[in-house]
Amino acid sequence: ASRIVMSMPSGFHGRVEAARVLFARLIDVGNFCEIFDLLDREDQSELVKSLGWLNIFNPEKPDRFYELDLSVLEDYNMAKILIRLAVIEEGDNWLDGYTYSPTRDEAPYPHWILPASWDADDTGKGEGPRRTGILRLVFTSKLEDGCIPDWDARREIKNRVLSLVMHIAGAALFSSVVALSNAQPPPTTGWLNPLVVKGSKFFDSASGDEFRVKGIAFYPRANTGKNFDANSVDWFTDDMEPIWRPHLEHLKALGINTIRLYAVDPTAPHDKFMCELSKLGIYAFVGMAAICEGCYVLDTEAPKCYTDAMFTRAMKIYNAFAVYDNVIVRCLSLKGL
Repeated sequence: ASRIVMSMPSGFHGRVEAARVLFARLIDVGNFCEIFDLLDREDQSELVKSLGWLNIFNPEKPDRFYELDLSVLEDYNMAKILIRLAVIEEGDNWLDGYTYSPTRDEAPYPHWILPASWDADDTGKGEGPRRTGILRLVFTSKLEDGCIPDWDARREIKNRVLSLVMHIAGAALFSSVVALSNAQPPPTTGWLNPLVVKGSKFFDSASGDEFRVKGIAFYPRANTGKNFDANSVDWFTDDMEPIWRPHLEHLKALGINTIRLYAVDPTAPHDKFMCELSKLGIYAFVGMAAICEGCYVLDTEAPKCYTDAMFTRAMKIYNAFAVYDNVIVRCLSLKGL
């Protein structure tokens, strides 16, 4: 696999695309990090955007450079792993020169030292790493640097991370896996089968039947009252159940099997809504954009139209909805089905 990837042209991220395609077909995904390490920094960054750190990372082979955006949940969890290893393993695993900066474009804080509080459990009271900022570091396990790996700890982390990645790769899927999240998965009783793509069509992954989309763009904003002209409101959260629930049976009666969602808030719970869709046999197209600062694609040519803020928002939404098997598309378009 590594020979195939490195035989691709370095321009236009040809090696990134080859690595991304091969990832879903590898048996020994634990060694995928070795392919990753052959790429240059720019291609590594692009591959992380596509697969996510936790799909690439093998806790038994952590030695490399990391650039982590702490506002992205997966990067945040990756930082927690590296901090934990640095604390419990003997020696300085983080080489001198690790940095923290408020944003990607701002200079790092001078003489910054990792706060002890960043290793604490995140209970929502300010413990754990910051939820914003860019953390850059080089992790090492070399004995000549005075480091002694804790293989028991690494194997424990591997069991919590790599097993999830292997499950995804074996199903020929890839997604950003929040391995260390304490969030519970949604109920699976009556859960819809995931769809797979063959050519230009969707198929049921269990029955093999073709799935034909019969959809509608769904945004249950009130026709009157104070929310008559409200934009970028997430109407699909658990606390909005009195608003969205009355509509769903009517949509099902119309033969709708797919709905397009707008302006979702990745920090809010959506279990009730997504589970109700599944019970009714309805899949979801999840929109990434919204009408707010940094929440939309700029009116300019690619790739400049995709801002860092838009990418961060998209990653958060991707992670938040990755647990639902009835999500079939995540899109940046402002058009309906």
